[in-house]
Amino acid sequence: MTEYTYFFIKYNLNEILYDDINIEKYSCPICFDSIDKKEIYQCKEGHWFCKQCWVESLSKKKECMICRAIVNSFSELSRNRYLEQDFLNKKVYCPNSFKYKDENNFHTNKNTTTYNSSNNDNKNNNNLIKDLEDGCKDIIIIGEIEKHLKQCKFTHIKCKYIGCNKFLRLNKVEKHEKEQCEFRLEYCRYCDTDGITSRSLQNHYRECPKFIVKCSEDGCEIEMERANLQTHVEKYCQMVLIDCPYKDYGCNTSNRFPRSQLTDHINKINHTLAMGSMIEKQSLYIKEVNERCDEMSTKINQLEQQETESKCDQLFDKFYQLESKIDRKLINIEEDSFSKGRQEQITTKLSSALEKVSKVNSFFDSCLLKYKNRWSISNYLAKHKNHKKIASPQIEVCGKMFQLVIYPQGNLEEGYISVFLKSFSETPIKVFYKFTIINWKDQTKNATFKNKTVFDHKKTSSGCSEFIKSLETSKKTETWLQDDVLVVDFSIEININNDITPLES
Repeated sequence: MTEYTYFFIKYNLNEILYDDINIEKYSCPICFDSIDKKEIYQCKEGHWFCKQCWVESLSKKKECMICRAIVNSFSELSRNRYLEQDFLNKKVYCPNSFKYKDENNFHTNKNTTTYNSSNNDNKNNNNLIKDLEDGCKDIIIIGEIEKHLKQCKFTHIKCKYIGCNKFLRLNKVEKHEKEQCEFRLEYCRYCDTDGITSRSLQNHYRECPKFIVKCSEDGCEIEMERANLQTHVEKYCQMVLIDCPYKDYGCNTSNRFPRSQLTDHINKINHTLAMGSMIEKQSLYIKEVNERCDEMSTKINQLEQQETESKCDQLFDKFYQLESKIDRKLINIEEDSFSKGRQEQITTKLSSALEKVSKVNSFFDSCLLKYKNRWSISNYLAKHKNHKKIASPQIEVCGKMFQLVIYPQGNLEEGYISVFLKSFSETPIKVFYKFTIINWKDQTKNATFKNKTVFDHKKTSSGCSEFIKSLETSKKTETWLQDDVLVVDFSIEININNDITPLES
């Protein structure tokens, strides 16, 4: 339940009295304060003052301040409960029966009534205005003001929404916050976006890609999501004016016509010559595209090879520098005046390090072969329900066979999609691999996992058990599926020379 800050109207008792009475007769004759919340005591002659004034007076002179009757101590006085109760029984309007003016007209202490108790001070008079339409209608007594205010439904509160500065009565706040406040937070039922202020919702609808709109072409009554409108107009709308598809190949029809008339146009006019011309041009175009693809493929391979060679060259340089440092260290050891045993010990360690460097150098003399491809899994939702695992066709990389395996419900823990690379190699092989599941809403947020491992007769598969959440538990399958197809891009890098012995320490 929402916690509100309550705002109570400041008032003088004179302003809220129900009956036309002289409130001054209920004020202490000495300090002139209202007797509300004060104890009233009187002498034997009936002259009364507030307790505080009696105490101060008797500390100076042992007599009544009016009749001069002797009062030896405070205990000789009697309490005037009749006067106190008479004051508390006076009828008043509920302070919430008056209108809100501004924040200076309020206080926020829920446990106290705030009004000016001094009847001689009119500077703080708020000139309260009765709220005949929306104010509280209760007539209460002075003694019940605090109790009444704690439960009064006409108390003012401030709207809880950021940006809204309206003060409302408690009995109207629910309707305001649910139906009227321009700053209340709304939910777009089309695109599932929440946190939109009510005043911004219509602007959001004008841009929302999921908002249902009518085709912009005259005569077309089809409705669709805004995101599909452009594709509909460009490819499918039957009312859009188009040119004959053979216009550039010899069709003599110069006027554009609705797409709905395309079939009649094709049937009525012989486009054989135009079709032949189109096929010839398309064939030439396909040939050019294939040639460009071959050229680009060659360039890509060359660039990848150059990149690999460049990285290897940099690593070679580092290892050569390390070898030189080791050689210089060996020379220095021979020249330094170490003991013979100490020299042999250091020489042995450096020789071992040099041997390892040589082994790493031999590794870089070999080549890394990289294989890239894409695995598309159609009818995924059906396979997801009916298959514990889905395996790809086998892949051959440098004579080694591999296979991708997906566990739609997870291989260990349900609720996740697991993806693994399986090796059929009988000999140990070091592999660098990467999986990427395409995010069709935002491909900058593709799910990617990469790793390096060594496959042998004990370890035949490697991968990720918690790649992404299972599509059975996810509400947004369109993020990972396009036309019910799950797409996995992958790459496999293996070392051609798999006979080298892994380094050990």
